[in-house]
Amino acid sequence: MIDLMDNPAQARGWALRLHLNAHAVQAWDTQVVNLDEHGLPQASKEASACWSQHTGLKNACKPIAP
Repeated sequence: MIDLMDNPAQARGWALRLHLNAHAVQAWDTQVVNLDEHGLPQASKEASACWSQHTGLKNACKPIAP
């Protein structure tokens, strides 16, 4: 539980999405989320990290579409 959200770092988090097949992780991506004044996560339009077997690790991928 967060008692105070007096700086942006306390209201920021990430959601992780995995793309799997029967044998392994094929790819993953992340979505930056910020908590609003009610403590509910809101998707950010910021780019975030992702990885796939084809392209490798990237530090700036497009946000996940809602």
